[in-house]
Amino acid sequence: MAEVSLEGAADLARQLSLPIEVTVLLVNRGVSTKEQADQFLASDLTQLHDPFLMAGMDRAVERVIRAIENKESITVFCDYDVDGVTSAAFLTHFFRDLNCQVSAYLPERHAEGY
Repeated sequence: MAEVSLEGAADLARQLSLPIEVTVLLVNRGVSTKEQADQFLASDLTQLHDPFLMAGMDRAVERVIRAIENKESITVFCDYDVDGVTSAAFLTHFFRDLNCQVSAYLPERHAEGY
């Protein structure tokens, strides 16, 4: 982890009325001003990149839509790390909210690899 200016984090904590532990994390992520922190903490969907810039995304979306329309079973294949499991949980709940038959598959990393 990079060196963090505790003085800068403390100043930011006072400006934002946040615990210094939170502002140390912000400073560690390159957020050093109140304006940057306000933007970081109040981010919205407009700050996300266009997912259709990912190769094959249009085909994947079409396939998922077809599966939903045809009432096919959907399996969410996930990774074992925290973002993989969190994403699988999010997508599983999303598809269940759409009344889809959905399951999540977490491969056994030692037997099936990465």
